[in-house]
Amino acid sequence: MMAQLGTSSKAHAPNVWHQETNKHVSRSQGLSQSSRGLRGESHSMDKATRHLQKATQSQVEHALQGKMDQSAHLLSSIKSTHEAVDADIRATIADKAKLDRMLAEKRAALELAVQRYQLRGTRPSREHTSDDVQNLLCKQQSQLQKSIKTVEGCIKENEQTFKRLSGLRMALEADMQDKGQGLDLDAKALSLDGYTNVEGSHMVGTARVPFRPTNWGRKTSQLITDSKNAIADSERLRRRVAKSDSDLAAAEADLMRDVQKALKFKMSSTMDAATALDNRLKNGYKEIESANKTKDKLVMALDQKDVPLTLVQQRYAARHSARPTREAVHDQVESALTSEFVQLNSMVKELNKKHKKVSNTIKQLNTDANSLENNLMDKKTAYDVDAQCFRMAQGWRPSATM
Repeated sequence: MMAQLGTSSKAHAPNVWHQETNKHVSRSQGLSQSSRGLRGESHSMDKATRHLQKATQSQVEHALQGKMDQSAHLLSSIKSTHEAVDADIRATIADKAKLDRMLAEKRAALELAVQRYQLRGTRPSREHTSDDVQNLLCKQQSQLQKSIKTVEGCIKENEQTFKRLSGLRMALEADMQDKGQGLDLDAKALSLDGYTNVEGSHMVGTARVPFRPTNWGRKTSQLITDSKNAIADSERLRRRVAKSDSDLAAAEADLMRDVQKALKFKMSSTMDAATALDNRLKNGYKEIESANKTKDKLVMALDQKDVPLTLVQQRYAARHSARPTREAVHDQVESALTSEFVQLNSMVKELNKKHKKVSNTIKQLNTDANSLENNLMDKKTAYDVDAQCFRMAQGWRPSATM
């Protein structure tokens, strides 16, 4: 039954209706004010965080750029120092070769002096007088022994310098590699924009950083300083070796000048023959080296034929492994495979012949070289016998004159 107008049982009194409406309006106004306040705070917070983020990011980028500049400067210094150390190592190796040559010359001269003294001791009894030559030979032996000790000391210093420079070069190379890698990583970090996905194994602040900033640059600076000091020491040794070589040579010249004139013509003839033999021997060594290279190439060529031979055999076997009778015809493939196999075998035979000939030639060359070496040693022995005191003259060097 429809309720009549004005007779509903839920109707509110007018004052209750106004109170409820006012409450809703008041609550809505409060929410609006709260929302406006929150928006303002959010805007302020967003502005402040943007400013802070920009400032901290700029600080990081400035730090990255500064570190890159430092790394680039140190890397440039390391590279130039490494080049200087490397050049000095090469010079030190050359010095070692020079010292070895000097030592060999001094030892040869000392041995010759002893032989000369002993040779003069074979004179007849009435000739056993304490003459000037005998006195000079005794004095020369003493001088050469001192010279050998001097050169051996220089060689020891040279070896120590080489080890020191080699260690510094390794340290410079390691530091140069580390600096370059660090510079690349910093450059990569500076180029990142936050949008590119980059895999990383460290969260910020978790990576191990065992070196303090002061130690980072100080170690490199100390390494560069040590390298420069080592180069300076090497140069001082090099100058000292050059001076010693000159001084010792001059002193030896003064002792040998008085015993220079005997059997000059015979010594010159023997020396010319020894020089020719030595040159022929050097050419023989070069020819042996060239022949060995040819032999290696022939071996390589033979090895290169194994695969083609295996391939043609495999193809032939593959075609005839289960071929029907009506298909077993001597077709163009059969002819091509047979021809290839014959040609390859022919090549192998020819290469084997060449290899055998070259091997025989190498044996002959080695035999000839041994004969030349023996002949050269005979000439040197004859030279030692005939030259007598002449070989004691200043400037005489087996390696220079033979």
